[in-house]
Amino acid sequence: MDTPALLVDVDVDVMEKNVLCGQQKANSAGVRLRPHIKTHRILALAKKQVKLGANGTTVVRPGTYIFLDAAQGNLLGSYERCALPVLTTITNRPTPYHVVIDAGTKALSAFVRGVVVCQTRGFGLLKEEPTIYPESLSNEYGVFTVASEYEYPIGDKLQYPIILVLPVVCTTIYTGGQVMVWL
Repeated sequence: MDTPALLVDVDVDVMEKNVLCGQQKANSAGVRLRPHIKTHRILALAKKQVKLGANGTTVVRPGTYIFLDAAQGNLLGSYERCALPVLTTITNRPTPYHVVIDAGTKALSAFVRGVVVCQTRGFGLLKEEPTIYPESLSNEYGVFTVASEYEYPIGDKLQYPIILVLPVVCTTIYTGGQVMVWL
């Protein structure tokens, strides 16, 4: 698969659990959930949210629970429910401790959350190792530092949960061999 590519976890299991969990939390709190359709822009997903009990759709931040970006993962203390990682490829090792990936601001977003409840470090985080994150981004490339020159060879694929979903979601999502096109 060409990278960078926006991925929804295989079989969309994580995303569907997030939809159900978000609706259950709203139900148990006695509030009406109006998901943020701008996050996914997919009519089929909006219909799924409404079928599970959402009260229509809107454009407020709580709707990003469907993908649960890394900022919200920070709030929960886990990135396991981040359902929309970006797949990248290591393209260069300019020094023994620097790694260049083929994903920059266009794929990962240049957004960084400051000192708040959802605070983030760097521009995303490596799903396989959440203590490693891109320290700098250009439009099309990112750079991170590693402790060992023997880790992360050129050509390896890595996944990054997105810090902020909205600017990254563009026109298509690759999911388990199918391409979902925005409606």
